[in-house]
Amino acid sequence: MNTALHPVMQQALAPLLMPASAPKRSYKAPSADGLIEFEWSTDCAEKIVCHLEHHAAERGSREVGTGLQLERDYPEQLELISAYLFDVDIFYLLRPEQMAEIETLALRELQS
Repeated sequence: MNTALHPVMQQALAPLLMPASAPKRSYKAPSADGLIEFEWSTDCAEKIVCHLEHHAAERGSREVGTGLQLERDYPEQLELISAYLFDVDIFYLLRPEQMAEIETLALRELQS
C-alpha cells in the first residue's frame, strides 16, 4: 500500500502541519491565588491541573446546657473550581463523577 501523499496534497496541507524543527510550545495553567492546586493523573499522557477551594470542617451549633445538636456538622471538603489540560480550561467537559473523584483524591492528599 502506498502511504505517500500526492505533491498537491502536501502543498495544500503544509500550512497546517508543524515542521519537525519547530520549537515545542510549553503550556501552563494560570495561577489561582488562594486556591489549592492538584494534578489529576488520568490515562492521558498529560496531567490535568486542577484548582480547588478549601472548606474547613464546621461543627454545628449545640443547645446550651443539654448539648443537644441543633445543626448538622459539616466535614472538611474541597470544591473543584477549574481544571486545565495544558492552557485550556476543561472544567465544563468533566462529568460529575470525575469531579467527585478529583475532590476526593485532592482531599486525601491534603490530609496526608
